[in-house]
Amino acid sequence: MEQLTIGNIVTVSVNLYRQNFKQYLKISFIAHLWLIIPVYGWGKYLEIAADISYESFKQLLLFQSTNYQLKKINSSFLWLRYLFTFLLNFLICLIFSSFSLAFIFLFIFAIALIVGNNFLNQINDSIVGTVFLICIILSFVYPCSRLFTIDLVLIESENKNIFTSTFKSIYFTTRYSLKTLAIVLLSFIITLPLIIISFSIIIFIAAFFIALFQQMAETELDSNKILWICTIFWYLFLNLVTMPLWQSVKAAAYYQIMCDKQAFDLTISLS
Repeated sequence: MEQLTIGNIVTVSVNLYRQNFKQYLKISFIAHLWLIIPVYGWGKYLEIAADISYESFKQLLLFQSTNYQLKKINSSFLWLRYLFTFLLNFLICLIFSSFSLAFIFLFIFAIALIVGNNFLNQINDSIVGTVFLICIILSFVYPCSRLFTIDLVLIESENKNIFTSTFKSIYFTTRYSLKTLAIVLLSFIITLPLIIISFSIIIFIAAFFIALFQQMAETELDSNKILWICTIFWYLFLNLVTMPLWQSVKAAAYYQIMCDKQAFDLTISLS
């Protein structure tokens, strides 16, 4: 069996995203329109996002000869399962992050008691802030990576409640927790240039309109409101473009784990 490296998994995901860009962008646009409708629309958004992972996974299966098939369940209340699962997963990540940060605080407090406050005072504040920020990010990203494949687990988890599916996803990634975490972080690094460039453009546009309206209007405009509106549009645009990429990454990660568990051959083109 040929194992994909972390970099190759992300490369395969990017290729899937690039090859289906127009189709995925249309699906993503429809999914974001559902967000206008409270509750039901939010569940439909999650369901449509999972469908992108499902379609990506089916395309990956075409690259090798295996009898394995991911059977998608059909239910009119599937959106509700996705919504409750999302809330449950968010709660799990929040609890894990809270306990992790509490443990870090206790660890620092114990060091201060043993070594003394002088040792902590000698440490540069910027270093402490950077380390603490990294701990906060990892304490939330790690449980998210353990639940990274929940979309595809839910699709094939017929007649199973959300708790069973959630813990199945956690168990599914037990041996691959660090690898999945690395995939998530590497995927974020790939999207980072788009985040920075698009945010810089939206800030420039906001500053331009603020200056323009202030010259045309006699009263001073509330620049904070304009910045908030531009930031919301920026986030929606960014999520619209990157959501299919993240779903493709989920499909590739799920595929790689299934290759290991089911022991079928892996022959994917990386070009």
